[in-house]
Amino acid sequence: MKTPRVSVLTTVYNRVKYVDECIASVLASSLTDFEYIIVDDLSSDGSWEAVQAWGNRDSRVRIFRNEINLGDYPNRNKAASLAKGEYLKYVDSDDVLYPHTLSVMTAMMDQFPSSGLGVCAVADFNQPHPLLLSPAEAYEKNFLLEDLFHGDLFGRAPGAVLIRREPFVAVGGFSGVNQVGDHELWLRLAAKYPLVTFPRDLLWDRTHGEQEQFYDPEADRARMHLDVDIASLLSPDCPVGHSRRDEAIDKLRTREARNIAKILLRGRLKEASVLRRKLGISWAHVFRALRCWLKA
Repeated sequence: MKTPRVSVLTTVYNRVKYVDECIASVLASSLTDFEYIIVDDLSSDGSWEAVQAWGNRDSRVRIFRNEINLGDYPNRNKAASLAKGEYLKYVDSDDVLYPHTLSVMTAMMDQFPSSGLGVCAVADFNQPHPLLLSPAEAYEKNFLLEDLFHGDLFGRAPGAVLIRREPFVAVGGFSGVNQVGDHELWLRLAAKYPLVTFPRDLLWDRTHGEQEQFYDPEADRARMHLDVDIASLLSPDCPVGHSRRDEAIDKLRTREARNIAKILLRGRLKEASVLRRKLGISWAHVFRALRCWLKA
């Protein structure tokens, strides 16, 4: 049996309001060499029945239902374990692919056979997409270049990423880090494999109040992302040298201190205090950042 170019993976849990639109968008893709795997995580709102209806009427759709609720990242790993394609393309059950999404992403990745993942990124005004970044270049752009790429390469949802299946398997897939496991996986992949940049907005990433990202307070989410960033820089696999690593960690903390300072300037002392405590940033660091920012 011929290996498909892309394994499109949709994990579903209680998304009956959105899942039909998601599935229809995948099946309307201009690239046709794909398999479509949908794994329901014991939905209770009619999502499974909607998925079954698609499976019954379109042979391209392979449907599965878990016997127990696995949760977000374990279910993503489950879907990947069923895949046979060269590439893995996650499409969340509340998002929408454009007809050209798969074609554009695969064509850009195909230009760089050594790459492990491709990520929708901010434009580089010096060069057009796609760009191939070595592990060290990707970390430098994300953590050490000012503003343009800072925090953008790896802070992207699964729908904005295309992954080669073999590197995904080699690094063990998603670790399951709460809320930010996708961010963490992109960092682990990019530490070992070259990264390709895509244009932004190659799919419609729906935002609504039922998403997991809104379950925790903003300060807690900020701490999760900071912890993942710092852990990746302290990892033995970090592709930049010790001095650049230490500089990157300092930049991360200074960026958060500046954010706290901005909240203070808006008169929201309680919010600033909570965020400072959650992030482990000293008041001295906040006031240094404030002085530098006011001088700039």
